[in-house]
Amino acid sequence: MTERQLQFRVGIFVIIAAVSAAMMIFQFGEFGAFWQRPITVVVHFSSAPGVQPGGPVEMNGIPIGTVRDIGIDRRRGGARVRVDLLPRFQVRSDARPRLIRSLFGDTTIEFTLGRQGRTLRDGDVLEGLPPVDPMNVVARLDEQLRTTMASFERTSVQWGRVAENINGLVDNRRGDLERAIGESAVALAQFSKTMTSANALFANANQVLGDPRQQHNLRQSLDALPRLVGETEATIKAVRRTVLTVNTNLVQLQGVTAPLARRGDSIVARIDATLGNLESLTADLGRFSRVINTPGGSLSRLARDPALYRNLNESSGSLALLLKNLQPVIRDLRIFSDKVARHPELLGVQGALRGSAGVKEPPREANSGRGARRNN
Repeated sequence: MTERQLQFRVGIFVIIAAVSAAMMIFQFGEFGAFWQRPITVVVHFSSAPGVQPGGPVEMNGIPIGTVRDIGIDRRRGGARVRVDLLPRFQVRSDARPRLIRSLFGDTTIEFTLGRQGRTLRDGDVLEGLPPVDPMNVVARLDEQLRTTMASFERTSVQWGRVAENINGLVDNRRGDLERAIGESAVALAQFSKTMTSANALFANANQVLGDPRQQHNLRQSLDALPRLVGETEATIKAVRRTVLTVNTNLVQLQGVTAPLARRGDSIVARIDATLGNLESLTADLGRFSRVINTPGGSLSRLARDPALYRNLNESSGSLALLLKNLQPVIRDLRIFSDKVARHPELLGVQGALRGSAGVKEPPREANSGRGARRNN
């Protein structure tokens, strides 16, 4: 291999490496943003320490833009930061920018993820959240620690006083403490007995619950519980319907009793008059009962003398027999009256001399007319 060939190959390699590097830079360097017009929004902060033009703007740790410039908001006060956002990141109008400072003083504008509203447009103004300075947090923590230590010191002094009081109480009330300790021992013994009884109770409960038959009964009871609840609910509904019906009846009854209440005076007057009439009727009935109960009276004799009752019974029987025997006579009288009405001449001399068959006969005028026609 000659030196010229070596140089040619090295040149080809350098060209290929340069083209590959350029392609990788264009692929991963997001140079497409240079041909896209950014969305410029204004963020107002009460203070913006550490913010510089070209500073990063992120959302959930992903770069979405840079800081264009920073200035003072003379109308509202505070800092006025203009931010260029990449168009492909559609930031919602409810997103809130916040300043994030690290321990080394690096400042980043972090946007929260908005979920509602429209996307941001050029010139929109957002209200930023103030930054959290770690040094200020440490300073406040130091102040709180000093306050806590002072409180702990005061608490220690108070606990020392409590210990002194307890020591004095123990020295002065030693006999009482011994008696209290003895009573505590008795109480502990009673508590031990109680716990023994409780253990026995739990053992009996375990024995009862461990019985398969009891478990089966308990399972049946638990299975029947939903049905019982359903029946109870149905009963409550029925009671509610009954109460509503009673309420409706009471309302209707109120409508009925309202006219009675308005006519109460007249009704009471009528009831009073009715009671007076009933009282007079009761007096008349009393007099009538006294008349009946008089020993010599007719009604009393009729009620008490059986001979009079028998006579009345026999008289009624005789009257019934008489009426039965009078029926043929009445029938003959009806026939006689009918014949007399048809032939009144039967009551004359001819009727007395000439006998009759006792039955209805055709009219004589009709017979005489037929005889005359026959002679002609």
